Amino acid sequence: MALSVIAVLALANCVASMLRRTIPGAARRTVLIVIVVVLSVLVEQVLTVVAFEVSMLVSVYVGLIVANSVLMGQVASVALHCGPLRALVKGLWSGIGYGVVLIVVAIVRELTGSGTLWGSRVVPQCWYDAGYMNNNVMLLPPAALLIVACVIWIRRARRKGELKN
Repeated sequence: MALSVIAVLALANCVASMLRRTIPGAARRTVLIVIVVVLSVLVEQVLTVVAFEVSMLVSVYVGLIVANSVLMGQVASVALHCGPLRALVKGLWSGIGYGVVLIVVAIVRELTGSGTLWGSRVVPQCWYDAGYMNNNVMLLPPAALLIVACVIWIRRARRKGELKN
């Protein structure tokens, strides 16, 4: 999923940057949405060909890239104001940042929701014997929003601490 976001964001930045002088202001958002939709579909198709099993697991989520307003905002703010190569590089770095957040969310959800990582049990049996229980709520989609909110909160708290020093 993280690689899909990186690919879509980097390529969308590059394409939007190349088209930035030809897109009329009134159609700008529509064109950006079409670019992200087309690239998301292409990434999903490539994923289906290259890694079919993975594609079946994440295909629903790849479609959500289209609905991600963060991606659209990033494409609109960066790609329309710089050249294609610079937009591609900025898209790669932004995609890596988003990908790291996705990976953190996935790890926290799997650890707290099922006590496993990549299907292997991580939480020791002695914790369960002492009364620890998996939090099945963390496996539900809204838990991802809660985790993202916590990541943002931690990041802002750390940044605030840096400013005081």
